[in-house]
Amino acid sequence: MAENQHAQFIHARGTLKRTYEKLTKDKKLRIVYFGGSITVGFGSTDVEEKSWRALSGKWFREMFPQAEIELIRSAVGESGTYLGVYRLDRDIISLRPDLLFIEYAFNDSAHQADEKQAGLQYETIVRAVKEKCPDCDIVTLITDGRNTIQDEALYPAAQGHERISVYYDIPTLWVSRALGAQLGEITEEKWKKYFLDTVHPTDAGYAAYWECLKEYLHHSLLDTDYSEETDPPSALPPIFSDHLLDGDRKWYSCSREWLKNAPGFAYSDECFLNIPKTPHIGCVYTNQPDAEFIFDCDGTEIAVLSNFANWKLRSAQVLLSLDGEEYRRIPCSSHNPLMLAQDLKPGKHTIRLRPLFEGNAPDTMKIAAVITRDASRQTYRK
Repeated sequence: MAENQHAQFIHARGTLKRTYEKLTKDKKLRIVYFGGSITVGFGSTDVEEKSWRALSGKWFREMFPQAEIELIRSAVGESGTYLGVYRLDRDIISLRPDLLFIEYAFNDSAHQADEKQAGLQYETIVRAVKEKCPDCDIVTLITDGRNTIQDEALYPAAQGHERISVYYDIPTLWVSRALGAQLGEITEEKWKKYFLDTVHPTDAGYAAYWECLKEYLHHSLLDTDYSEETDPPSALPPIFSDHLLDGDRKWYSCSREWLKNAPGFAYSDECFLNIPKTPHIGCVYTNQPDAEFIFDCDGTEIAVLSNFANWKLRSAQVLLSLDGEEYRRIPCSSHNPLMLAQDLKPGKHTIRLRPLFEGNAPDTMKIAAVITRDASRQTYRK
């Protein structure tokens, strides 16, 4: 490994002192990977062998053979930090990670989050981890698509993540920019060597991402003397964003009981989403145009996890009736979850959802979960 080959894309900030002590003194480390499809490893020929995540896990075990290294993938394709905040307690906090890798910026951009919104969602995750798992180190990866990989400035969603990372002293690695700097003029042949499509790396692309991360880990865990290093500050600074994306967040996982209020729907134990380490095991589904999904919940914001929210199906729509109002068409978002309503009055609400099997919508509608929150109870910056 060439020393400092990727230095301009490595923003080290806070140290990995706690991780180092876990590896060398406790000889036990639990690593959790939290992100989208690039963290899953989509595009590689073997996600558990050749993705950046898998390569990093191998490195930890090779460099620290006396330590017990536990690797947990808590990544979901086509998801960003909005869905991530709802998965926090069950899929991250409950795991008590020692080291957490976060990779969500590009999916936030695909979900059309601007700098402020992406930063708000990312800060909600970071702050919760720091409050509930204060000994956990966080490292964030920034990835790009073809249109931005050689830009000098980060795209807005990535800027949101970067600004919060600076504020909380979190290392960020611009792994795709490191690769982009090596590509020179991008030809089709050259791009196809490193990428399956406009964003997902091939084995070669993941290997290049890993080289940037490996350089950071090598310097942070093998070349740094922590004997004189002081412990990171325990007190958190004031909230950076105007508020956090909290406020009685709730996740309602699909069950057979939902069929009582879902005429025309059936239940399947096979979930169409890959959400590891959760009790989520199924979905309700229908291919009948007159089917209706009815759900009562509290909150000011309501969304569902549905296969109608998919980047390949940008024109898909559903019919929504809220609290007895007339049905209206709702265009489906490019990434999960599908937002149904925001800025509602606090209290109980009833949603009635009908699929529209037209255009390039799928021929079956699937619903895996309902998520809600009450913005009137969210945490504001003081």
